[in-house]
Amino acid sequence: MSKSVQEKHKEIKRERKEAEKAEKKRRLIKRTAIIATAVVLVAAIIITAVIISTNKYKASNEYKASTTVMKSEHYSVDLAMFTYYFFDSYYGFVDIYEDQLKEMNMYPDITKDLNDQYNANNTWYEFFMENTTSQLNQNLVLAEAAKADSVTLTDSEKAALKAKADAVDVTKYGTGVTNADVLRCLELDLLGIKYEYVTRHKNMLQGEELEKYYEEYYKHFSTVDFRCLEIPYSDSEHSTVSMSEAENYANLMAEAKSSDEFTEKLYANVRLINPELTDDEVKQVYDASFAKNYKYSEGDIVTEWLFDEKREINETFVYHNPTTESYTVYLMTKLTEKDMYDTISARHILFTADTYGSDEAAEAKANEVKALWEKEKTDEVFSSLAITYSEDRANCYLGGLFENNTKDELKEQYSELADWCFGDVQKGDYTVIKTNAGYHLVTFIEKGLPSALARTQSQVSSEKFGDKFLSYQEIFKVETFPELSEFKNA
Repeated sequence: MSKSVQEKHKEIKRERKEAEKAEKKRRLIKRTAIIATAVVLVAAIIITAVIISTNKYKASNEYKASTTVMKSEHYSVDLAMFTYYFFDSYYGFVDIYEDQLKEMNMYPDITKDLNDQYNANNTWYEFFMENTTSQLNQNLVLAEAAKADSVTLTDSEKAALKAKADAVDVTKYGTGVTNADVLRCLELDLLGIKYEYVTRHKNMLQGEELEKYYEEYYKHFSTVDFRCLEIPYSDSEHSTVSMSEAENYANLMAEAKSSDEFTEKLYANVRLINPELTDDEVKQVYDASFAKNYKYSEGDIVTEWLFDEKREINETFVYHNPTTESYTVYLMTKLTEKDMYDTISARHILFTADTYGSDEAAEAKANEVKALWEKEKTDEVFSSLAITYSEDRANCYLGGLFENNTKDELKEQYSELADWCFGDVQKGDYTVIKTNAGYHLVTFIEKGLPSALARTQSQVSSEKFGDKFLSYQEIFKVETFPELSEFKNA
């Protein structure tokens, strides 16, 4: 039976309503999905923003300067100071070993994460972290010892450090480090260095006491030169040299009556023992046979022979070491002697072209500082100027002081400076000198102790202070906080 027009109309209307309902439902579902996605996206943006904001805050000076990472009783090191020390440790290390590191393809790049860069033993990050924490432990212990002994920085020393810190380019030292942070680090450095210097000089051997001590223990403060060749052996069937053969080679070497004859025998025997070695490799063995400025070690068989007063130039000695399975033949080339060479004490301030842009600018700065020194020529003024300006990291905090240096010792560092100091100069003389390192403002203080006595005095005072420092470590404890793990170099 066919539907009426009215029924068809109702059916179409019903279908339209159902379609409208379905469309509304679909739109509602879509809208809900969009809202949900938007909520997730907004949440992700918020979380990312929070992380970025947190990381940015933790890299800020506000956070670093308020976060203590190491502490003794009266002194502390915050994360900003630690960051400076870490980068300073890096710059000091690569400045000394740059060429060797590049040659070995192990040069650390401070602009990248040092955790991903390796030296022979561990990551460079671990290496510099260990260096930095060790240095800070020492600084904090010495600062506490200085406080206990009432050793403090003078106003002129503080002013010199302030000028030095203000001139530092802090962008080289990571994020969150200010010049004020650098100043606190420099003050901690100088306090420790000053305390060690004052303590060592207070207890130094002097006069007759020093001379008597040297005469009794002079071997400990002398050196010898010699040539040597070690001949290893093994009685295994695969060894090229047996024990008896090694002994025979060594005894043949010991027949040498001069360094030249020792060389001839060395080349001949090395080629017999290792015929496969190239000329370059044999030359390396020859170069390694020279030992200079060898120090005494009490109780050691070889050392006791070398330092015996009965020794003569070109005398030989064969030593058998069953532990290392080797025979070593020694030839004396310089006997132990009571070397009483002249020494001098002087102060200097180094200015380099790297810092000032050119040799001319470095020289101009040296003369500018010389003019400041000429206004009041005292040790205190020169010392303050050295602290502020000198680029010699080894002695700038000691006011640029060289003490009891021989000409050869000084020549190893600054040849032209040595020539001037050991020339026709008097106490108080000063000048500007150019060396391969840069320009130096130098002032002559006085002639020092004879070299052997100076070496004795220095070594004994170092040993005494080393013992003191070990006791300080037991007294003045240093605490390291977990926040130190937040430090990153990149």
